[in-house]
Amino acid sequence: MIPKRIGVAACAVVMAVTTACQSSGSRFDLIVRGGQVVDGTGQLPQRVDVGITGDRIAKVGDLSGASAGRVIDATGLIVAPGFIDVQGQSGTTLYADGNGESHLRQGITTEIIGEGGSPAFWNRQSDDSEALAPFGLSVDWTGFSEYFDKLRSRGTTINMGTFVPATQVRRTIIGMDNRPPTADELRRMEAMVDQAMRDGAFGLSSALIYVPGTFAKTDELLALAKVAAKYKGIYISHIRGESFNLFNAIDEAIGIGREAGLPVVIYHLKVGAKANWGRMNEAVAAIVSHSAHTFPIHSPTPSVANSAA
Repeated sequence: MIPKRIGVAACAVVMAVTTACQSSGSRFDLIVRGGQVVDGTGQLPQRVDVGITGDRIAKVGDLSGASAGRVIDATGLIVAPGFIDVQGQSGTTLYADGNGESHLRQGITTEIIGEGGSPAFWNRQSDDSEALAPFGLSVDWTGFSEYFDKLRSRGTTINMGTFVPATQVRRTIIGMDNRPPTADELRRMEAMVDQAMRDGAFGLSSALIYVPGTFAKTDELLALAKVAAKYKGIYISHIRGESFNLFNAIDEAIGIGREAGLPVVIYHLKVGAKANWGRMNEAVAAIVSHSAHTFPIHSPTPSVANSAA
C-alpha cells in the first residue's frame, strides 16, 4: 500500500541497492531512516534505511546501530532514486536559472534535452539565441563543450545531457529547404554528428512531424544514425506519424535502429485520432514483433553537466 504522504529523497541518479545487514558502529554523512525504498529494479518497496557517504549511497538496510551527521526521518514516505526526464526542454531555462525547483519538487534529478533542438549546438549567430533574451542573457558560447562548461560554471541543481538533434543538423547544413542533402552536405551532416558524439552526446534524436525535420527521408536519418552507432549511442525519435501513419512510423524508427545497429526509443508513444482509439495494444504488439531483432544496450559516456551550485 502506498503511504498517503509521498516524498522523494533524490540522493543519486542511480540507487545501487545492496541490502545490508544491521550496521552497528558505522558512521555516515547522512542516514534516511524508515522510508519505503523503491529502488527501480521492479521489486516491491522495502522499509529500510539508506546510508550516504559523500555523494554516494554506501549502504541500504537496517542501520539502526549507525550514526550520521544528519538524519532524515522518512517514516511514511517513499525513498527513490532521482527520476530521469528523457525528453526535457529546459536547456535555456536551466541556463538562466539553475535552481530547477520545478524539477526537484517532482523528484527529477536528471534531464536529457535535444528532441528537435539543443542550445549545446547554438552559436552566437544562431536565430535560436533569441530564446535567452527574456532572461537578459545572450549566447556566449561556441559549440557543445563550451555550452556545458558555461552551464557548469553558472551552476545547476540537476544533471543535464543532450542528444544531437537531426533537425538541428539539417537546419545548420541545409537550412529550411525541402530537399535531400547533396553528397557533400550529407558528409558535413555526418561530421557534425560525429563531433557531437565525440563531445559526449547521448545519441541521435529526430522530430519528424515538425519542419524541417519532416523533410528528412529515411536514408538521411539512417546515415546519421550509423555515425551515432559508432559511439554506442541511441536513436530516439518523435516519429513521423502518431495517428493514421503510426504503424509505418514505428516500422521506420525500428528499421533505422536495426540497420544502423543501435537501440531505439520512441518519444511519447500514443495513438491519435478518434478513429484509432483503442489501437494502443496493436502499437505495442508492433513493437514487440520486432523484439526478435534485439539491439545491444550500450553504456555511452556522455557529457553531463551537474550541480556546481
